[in-house]
Amino acid sequence: MVRAGKTANALERILPNMRGARQDKRKIIASTIQNQLLYGAPLWAGVLKFQNNINSLLEPQRKIALCIAMAYRMVSTPAILVVAGTIPAHFMAKERQEEYRRIQSGIEVNKDVLREGSRGNGKKNGTSQRREDGREDSLRM
Repeated sequence: MVRAGKTANALERILPNMRGARQDKRKIIASTIQNQLLYGAPLWAGVLKFQNNINSLLEPQRKIALCIAMAYRMVSTPAILVVAGTIPAHFMAKERQEEYRRIQSGIEVNKDVLREGSRGNGKKNGTSQRREDGREDSLRM
C-alpha cells in the first residue's frame, strides 16, 4: 500500500484539477493504483476485518478518485468513489479472496468440460452433454 500511495501522490501532482486529461483518460491512469492496491489480495484480504486497514487501503484510492472526478478534498470517501465510478478496493480484495478460495477448493466449473459439450457432439434428434463423471445426458427436442 505504500507503493500505491507514492504513485497516487505522483499522479495527483501531474493531473491538475482544473484542466488536463479527460475523465476517461484519468480512469485509465488510475487503474495502475488499483492494480498496485490489489496485488496479492487473496493472501492479505483477511486483515480487512479491521477498519484501520480498510482506511489505509482506501487512502491512495481516494486521492486518485479526487483526481478522476476533479473534486475538492472536502468530499467524503464513499461519495467521491461513487462519483469517480470506482469500486472500493476492500470490496474488490474480498471478492478476489473468495474467488481464490473457490478455485482452491475445486468449486469452480471445469471450463474444458463446458467446451466439450458445446463442440457439437450431439445426436441427430437432440443434443447430448458430457458430465464431469464421463456420462452423457441426452436432451430430446
